[in-house]
Amino acid sequence: MPRMNRHKGAIPVAAACLAMFAACGTEPCRVVMTDVDSGRWEESVTVVYENADTVSLYDMSVVLRVTPGFDMWQLPLDMEILSPDSMRMREQLTLATADAEPSPVSYGREVEFPYRRRVRLHSQGGYTVNITPRAPVAGVESAGVTFQPVTQ
Repeated sequence: MPRMNRHKGAIPVAAACLAMFAACGTEPCRVVMTDVDSGRWEESVTVVYENADTVSLYDMSVVLRVTPGFDMWQLPLDMEILSPDSMRMREQLTLATADAEPSPVSYGREVEFPYRRRVRLHSQGGYTVNITPRAPVAGVESAGVTFQPVTQ
């Protein structure tokens, strides 16, 4: 008696599901981060966000993964952004946390500092973001930027 393959139709269905998954995107929020010296963050952090979408709007935030030693709810920074077409923007600013009330910090907690709202990235390619604290910061394990798509 010939052996019947019960999973014969599963391969095309799985391939179709994977194609739809890849076409629709997998992440509602895009985060790029890098590790820093958790004892004392004072060096510039460079992250690169690879943009493929030149139509959508994003809300950008600076995000920090912190330890219990982190106690800042306002963060003075130097920010520099270099676009794929070599446009450069540099500014000094102080960002306030998005948390309404500061709460005790546990290991691995992420603190978000809103930066820009409704940003459109006009070029495809790598956007280089340099984040430098204007004073040493204790209790930060990693720093980076989030790109949250704006929903209408």
